Amino acid sequence: MKYLMVLLLILGSVNPMILAEDVGLDLAKKVAQPEHQDKVHILYFSASYCSFCADLEENVLHAVRVNKDYQKQVFISEISLDESTVITDFKGNTIDADEFIDRYDVSFTPTLIFVDNQGNEIAKRRKGYQNVEFYWYYLDISIANGLKAIQSQ
Repeated sequence: MKYLMVLLLILGSVNPMILAEDVGLDLAKKVAQPEHQDKVHILYFSASYCSFCADLEENVLHAVRVNKDYQKQVFISEISLDESTVITDFKGNTIDADEFIDRYDVSFTPTLIFVDNQGNEIAKRRKGYQNVEFYWYYLDISIANGLKAIQSQ
């Protein structure tokens, strides 16, 4: 029993940021993967309380993730505005999610930002979500413009 109390005290004093580094988003590692080269990286900013995010996820992003044509063009990383986590940015620097969100000037959800493998914005970002038909049209435009930007680098 004495050892259990000591163990609980030790576990209770563990810095949650250290644990978060193990489960955080590592963008530098993700973009270095061969299957992600020459693709548009979509940073998807969401929140658990955002009903528009849930609709976007169900009606658009799920299809993008499973469609083979889109898989050849894009990959998606989700950053939640209401989760405190550690992110390794595109240059390998470890920062908290709030700093990353501020860096990209995201103030509401859902927001999609289209970046290259260095984290540079390469196409018009998509803010909000209203109509699935129009959203596909504008999403495809941003992806096409992003691919053009990557090919011209």
